[in-house]
Amino acid sequence: MGRSAAIAGPPERVRVQIEMSSRALDQLDELVLSTDASSRAEVLRNALKVYGWLVDQRQEYEISLLKKKDDQEFEVALLEVGL
Repeated sequence: MGRSAAIAGPPERVRVQIEMSSRALDQLDELVLSTDASSRAEVLRNALKVYGWLVDQRQEYEISLLKKKDDQEFEVALLEVGL
């Protein structure tokens, strides 16, 4: 009997190595601290999710409406991501 997707184990992990400037590494470490992330990898995984969402939104919309905590609304152009 094969394993179904519902009971499959965790996804396979693959190790990657990246190069970045010391400034970028400092920013990454600041994000780890300010978000209470457990690791740099967690911050990068979360950043990838956000970037993917932005790409998806950019394909459908050019402008997004944001609301501040004080309910002030403003429009922002979504990032140009090479579309």
